[in-house]
Amino acid sequence: MKTTPINLKDSTAKQFNELPPSEKSKIEQMVNGILEEVFKRKRVDDLRSVMDTLSEQAQKNGLTIQKLAEIMEWDEQTVENLFGTTASRHAE
Repeated sequence: MKTTPINLKDSTAKQFNELPPSEKSKIEQMVNGILEEVFKRKRVDDLRSVMDTLSEQAQKNGLTIQKLAEIMEWDEQTVENLFGTTASRHAE
């Protein structure tokens, strides 16, 4: 793998940098998978479908939408916008 810097909000970068290596790795894998799929399809409008697929893969690896929302300190609206569901609904 190659390291490539991306711009993040200061608070997001701080939270990410404070995570334990195992949690960082899970998020890096998710981001890598999202970008691979977007570039493979060469269409950003397919992102919702990609996110759904990657969400399923992440859940199989133990990173649920609820856990990701907690790590990233996302509110319910952010989770809804990203995943089409709320973290609390997903936890049920």
